[in-house]
Amino acid sequence: MQEYYRSRYKEITFDKEESLLKSIWFKDSKEMNEMEFKENLSHWVGGIKKFRPEKLLVDSRELGFTIDPLVQTWMAEEIYPYYVSNNVQKQAFIVSKDFFARISIVQTIDEVGKIVTETQHFESEKEARDWLTK
Repeated sequence: MQEYYRSRYKEITFDKEESLLKSIWFKDSKEMNEMEFKENLSHWVGGIKKFRPEKLLVDSRELGFTIDPLVQTWMAEEIYPYYVSNNVQKQAFIVSKDFFARISIVQTIDEVGKIVTETQHFESEKEARDWLTK
C-alpha cells in the first residue's frame, strides 16, 4: 500500500496490485466542519484521478461527521462524476454496527452512490474485500 494523503481526519492509500484506493476515516472526523469534510473528499477525488483505481474501499466506522442532505447533493454533483470519468467499477463501505452512526452513510450510499457505480456496505473489511474481488 502506498500512502497518498493523510490528515487528522482520514488517510488515503493506494494498492496498485489490487487497483484499490482505500480511505480510512479517524475518530477526529467528528470535529470536522462541512468545509473540512469537502476538502478531505477533494483529496479522495485527487487519488481517483491520479491512480484511476477500479475499486474503492471506504472504512467509515469512525466517521463522526453527519452527512446532511445538502452535502449529499454536493457529493452527487462534485464527487461521484469522477467515478464514472475514471472508470471506477465497484465501491465498498465498511460501516459502524451502531445504528445512528451508520444511518447517514447508508443513506448517502442509497441516495447517490449507487447511481454511478456498483456499491455495497459491510460491517467488516474482510466482507468488503471479498465482495470487491468477486
